[in-house]
Amino acid sequence: MRNILGLVRSESELVDCRVPVGLLIAKCRLYPNGISGHLPWSDSVANFSSNMSRITMLRDPRDVIVSWFHYVDMEARRHPFARFGTINYKDYEGDERMGLIIENICPLFDGYLPWLDEDITVLRYEDVLDKPEEALAPVAEAVDISLDVLVERSKFRGGKTFRKGVAGEWRHEFSGDHLRRFNQLYRHIMEAWGYGRDT
Repeated sequence: MRNILGLVRSESELVDCRVPVGLLIAKCRLYPNGISGHLPWSDSVANFSSNMSRITMLRDPRDVIVSWFHYVDMEARRHPFARFGTINYKDYEGDERMGLIIENICPLFDGYLPWLDEDITVLRYEDVLDKPEEALAPVAEAVDISLDVLVERSKFRGGKTFRKGVAGEWRHEFSGDHLRRFNQLYRHIMEAWGYGRDT
């Protein structure tokens, strides 16, 4: 999202943003013209950003879990995304780590639900991949940047967070047990975020 909006890392300050979800301290970047980060809803962030154009990008929660599963390997034990609550995922591997992530990060996804009730432009990652012009048109209007520029910036170029940048990786990484447990815990998230239950 930072790349799409043309935010320049050198012009930002990295700060801790305490959010009331699972003892997580999220990092956000403060730019001259706004903030950016993986930020569940909180009073402070909602109030701070109330006069800004607010945009959130959602991704299939199953793929978020897979991304998190692999991201843990790249981070130090103290990194917020290497742990959640009292669990340090670096202590686990394979199916056990995947199962623990599925079992425990539902409250984090719940933390994003209130944003959907705010005045906010919502994108889905998969739509930006499949039909960028249509998906990014509301963003171009909200931030007054040319749609052509946004589409060009949205082209996947790899990066630290996304290993492949493709949708549907969960199909190759979830076991049958993982998928059953996910469907039990995350039905409300899938519905609220507009994703079908592809079993």
